Amino acid sequence: NIQFDAVAGYSVGQYAALLAAGAYSFEEGLELVRVRSRAMDEIAKRFPSAMSAISGLRAATVEEYCQSAGPNKIWISNYSAPNHFTISGSVSAVEEVERLAREAKALKVVRLTVNGAWHSPLMKEAVKAVSLKIKTINWEPLQCFFIDNATGHEADLSREQDTLLAHLTKPVQWTESIQSLVELGFDTCLEAGPPSFISKTLRLNTRRLAIETLVVEEKQI
Repeated sequence: NIQFDAVAGYSVGQYAALLAAGAYSFEEGLELVRVRSRAMDEIAKRFPSAMSAISGLRAATVEEYCQSAGPNKIWISNYSAPNHFTISGSVSAVEEVERLAREAKALKVVRLTVNGAWHSPLMKEAVKAVSLKIKTINWEPLQCFFIDNATGHEADLSREQDTLLAHLTKPVQWTESIQSLVELGFDTCLEAGPPSFISKTLRLNTRRLAIETLVVEEKQI
């Protein structure tokens, strides 16, 4: 067993981080993610939407493009690292921001292979289903520091049950999350899961964290 001093998770990794912190059992966490995923997928089927990754532009520039593409149609959904973001919104609005980003010579503009606008207000109808499921969880005290990626700061269990709902419609504040770990004095991070993505974002955010990767082979799952 690995004893963690602090945990943080990117996007749905928030639920794995809570499991590692001792908030609930594996079975409860799995069921919570199932309910969340099904609710979000049902919305995506009814309201065609998309996501795209953009790098090489300032946050203020991407936010301005989102506003010009249509208020309440598209938003930054992940602040992954300085000048690295994802956007979520209607298909037409995402296409418009992609066009503007390419015209501005963004380093990279990549449409993501997802069918919904995750971490955006378009997911608000999923809140009810997840809220009902959260109330059935046997929540346990957290056994280590937990960094909430909806706020980017340390959270206690009483707040986390509410922020899991905000997590559905608010952007992932990953840059703030990494900064919080550094400010708390941590100097080593263990990446668990598919290799390279999290370690890459960590290196883009800070050079003050040493990174080790724990790779889980598919046959082990």
